[in-house]
Amino acid sequence: DMDEGTIEVAVKAGREGEVGETTGPSCEEVVNDGDKYNISGIAFLDANANGDFNADEPLLANVTVVLYNEEGEVVASTITKADGSYIFENLEGGNYQVVFHAQNDTEDINEMLDTYFTATTPLTVSVSLFDADSQNNNFGFTPEVIDILDDLDPEDPDGDGINMVGNGKTIGFWKHQLKVAIAGKGRAQIDGESMQTYIDQIEELFLVEPFQFDDGNEYQAAFDILSAKTSVKVELLKKQLLGTEFNEVSGLGLMDEFDSLQSILVAWGEYMVAHAEEFNESQLIDAKDVFDGINNTGNYAN
Repeated sequence: DMDEGTIEVAVKAGREGEVGETTGPSCEEVVNDGDKYNISGIAFLDANANGDFNADEPLLANVTVVLYNEEGEVVASTITKADGSYIFENLEGGNYQVVFHAQNDTEDINEMLDTYFTATTPLTVSVSLFDADSQNNNFGFTPEVIDILDDLDPEDPDGDGINMVGNGKTIGFWKHQLKVAIAGKGRAQIDGESMQTYIDQIEELFLVEPFQFDDGNEYQAAFDILSAKTSVKVELLKKQLLGTEFNEVSGLGLMDEFDSLQSILVAWGEYMVAHAEEFNESQLIDAKDVFDGINNTGNYAN
């Protein structure tokens, strides 16, 4: 009973998601309740720092977005969903501002994004609602690698008093666990069944690439990545990233308020390995150093 029109959809698979448009049953007189409109967008990790969202870039959940009217009054506040999307619905026509705030009273990641990331899009978006909904009001963030490396260094080179305490295990530790699992004998801290579970979880973390292992050969394939003797920058990054992913799925690595940072960085690392052509060698090495630092936090845990 409804005409075909343009509708907005959010699609999610695992931890990946995207917001877009398609055709479907639509009746704006009902959906928009006359002269009512919607404002929507996403928060995303802008891995290549180009200011635009693409399908492989991770979405950011639990980001607070605040809506103001033209008098500067707060109209509404919302938190992005698991697929990174947010929406303000049934708004009167007029001028609005959609704002990302660094400081909030809610449980979100805004402060962390403000501290360890640089915005690649405006943090205040002006929207005029008079004849249609407003979509794609997106907020993108890219890691500020120097700040992250400074706070991973227990010597606190920037003197801010912050040290990312963790219990990460090095790639040497994970190589030994895999070696015992391959041999089916020996002493290891993690049993073979748990190692298989961790590998299965790594394959499902964020992107299809870079870590997919042939059934029956998973231990050896992961061991080969961690053991590779190479000077190729992306392969060096891949080694440390896999170590961090083992830490991530086993509940190790950065702790307390920094655990959500680790998850975002793992997604960033996967994007860099899968799209290495978009980055120079210096960027790949800096990323490798970030994951190396996470994997070594166990040496400095309080």
